[in-house]
Amino acid sequence: MVEAGRANDTAHAVLRWTDNSPSRGVSAISGMPILLKDNIETANMPTTAGSLALADNAPGRDAPLVARLRAAGAVIVGKTNLSEWANIRASDSISGWSAVGGQTLNPYDPARTPCGSSSGSGAAVALGLTPVAIGTETDGSITCPASVNGVVGFKPTVGLVSRTHIVPISHSQDTAGPMAT
Repeated sequence: MVEAGRANDTAHAVLRWTDNSPSRGVSAISGMPILLKDNIETANMPTTAGSLALADNAPGRDAPLVARLRAAGAVIVGKTNLSEWANIRASDSISGWSAVGGQTLNPYDPARTPCGSSSGSGAAVALGLTPVAIGTETDGSITCPASVNGVVGFKPTVGLVSRTHIVPISHSQDTAGPMAT
């Protein structure tokens, strides 16, 4: 789901911004490529939650989480696959499958589960596509894919990270958090 042309344009824009603005300083994530779970709204990419019903959804705005990442110099390079609708469809849905992205595979053993609705974020970091990806979690969707993909996942305290403009399972329990190497 990562579009190389768009990612390169964004990366070059951030590098120009950093090079031309010494007074802005450089943050710990300046220039860092980051992938987002495809239920987090971005101004320049579709947000589908893995569903064909939202295939043409172009929100035209960044979720506050994305705006903060960009303001700190992060380069949002694309979206990761997820369990469709973040696994809210049914109790027996297939982990990591969506109509938009197909089946996410565990990079260590494709016969094993990629685990959790943020499985695309965990697999992407494990494959080295980016050092960091953002997932969302109600109950295990960051920590489980991080665990089975051999990366670190962190679920922040609910409410610490804005949930605004993130397609939810539960408005009162969801939170976004990082997975990293």
